[in-house]
Amino acid sequence: MEWVFDASVTMAWCFDDEHTAETDALLRRLFDDFARMAGGALNMLTGFSTLPLQAASVLGFVLTAFGLFLLVIIIARYLIQGVIIPGFTFLASVIVIFSGAQLFTLGVIGEYLARMHFRIMRQPSYAVRRAVGTGEQACR
Repeated sequence: MEWVFDASVTMAWCFDDEHTAETDALLRRLFDDFARMAGGALNMLTGFSTLPLQAASVLGFVLTAFGLFLLVIIIARYLIQGVIIPGFTFLASVIVIFSGAQLFTLGVIGEYLARMHFRIMRQPSYAVRRAVGTGEQACR
């Protein structure tokens, strides 16, 4: 660091291993608590509702529509003015179209699986064909 300041001094610094270990343990515990709480919050947001799946479907549809709109503008500008930015605009619109289509498809598949899951949850775990005896006789 002599080239930064003319008057520079080097100082020796000693780390206290015990203090460092306590700090590391505290940071590790805080991170673990945060990760556990964030995982629980994410579970609460996504575990009982199909709203995130519907949001993904809508976002995918909007991105696909935006990409198609962008592609139409690029093609119209090329046909009318004969000017186009080489490569980037067409590539960007195609990436947006396919990314949006992929997100839309994943949202639809997820919505389908969620509806199947909720439908199965409404059905009983088992069905009794016929009851044999009363409650006391069945327990003997």
